[in-house]
Amino acid sequence: MNKLKTILVLIFSLSFLTFAAQPYIYGKVLKKNNRPAVGYKIVLEQNGSTTKPVYIDMFGKYAIYSLPPNGRFGKFNLRIYFGKKLIKVVPVNINRKFTRFDIKLD
Repeated sequence: MNKLKTILVLIFSLSFLTFAAQPYIYGKVLKKNNRPAVGYKIVLEQNGSTTKPVYIDMFGKYAIYSLPPNGRFGKFNLRIYFGKKLIKVVPVNINRKFTRFDIKLD
C-alpha cells in the first residue's frame, strides 16, 4: 500500500509539472529556402523589457516559457537575431498560454 501511495504522488507531481511547464508561445522558424533557422535566437519584447533569449533547435523549433518582467498578455514583438545582428521583428498578440506562431524569414 505504501508503494501505491508513492506511485500516485509521483504521477500527480509529474502531471502537475507538465501542466505548469507549457510555453506562452512556440513555433517554427524557417529560412526562405524552407530550411530550419538553426542557431538563431529569439527574445520576446514588450515595452522595452525582454525575456532571456531562446535558441532555435535543429528542427527550427522554439518555445518561450515566460513573459518579460512586468509583462502581461497582449501585444509583443518577437525579435529574431543571428549572433548580435537583428534579423526580423514580428508583432504578435499573446492572449493565452500555448500560442503557436510560425515565422518565415525573408
